[in-house]
Amino acid sequence: LVRVRLPGGLVLQAAFHPQEAVGAVLAEVRGCLSPTLQSAQPYLFVTPPRRVLDVSLSLAAAGLVPAATLLLGFDPPVRAGAAGSTPSEVLSARALTLLAAP
Repeated sequence: LVRVRLPGGLVLQAAFHPQEAVGAVLAEVRGCLSPTLQSAQPYLFVTPPRRVLDVSLSLAAAGLVPAATLLLGFDPPVRAGAAGSTPSEVLSARALTLLAAP
């Protein structure tokens, strides 16, 4: 189980196989971001201490099993407030549809 903290206090949660790459998690997260945030080059990291995750490593090799909470960063950094604070500013149309589903 992997949780990713998004801008605006949102949390994306999904189950992945331990041998899936960190890149698979990032791809899923990118698919849920608004086009503006997708273009900001997102990456995943853990803390403390701050460690940017290598997308080529498996979740197991990165020490993220059985469960982990990751944080989403941007390179270059997104200006304060530019990441938005509401789901409609942070999430893609696809993710908003999933969020609204019963």
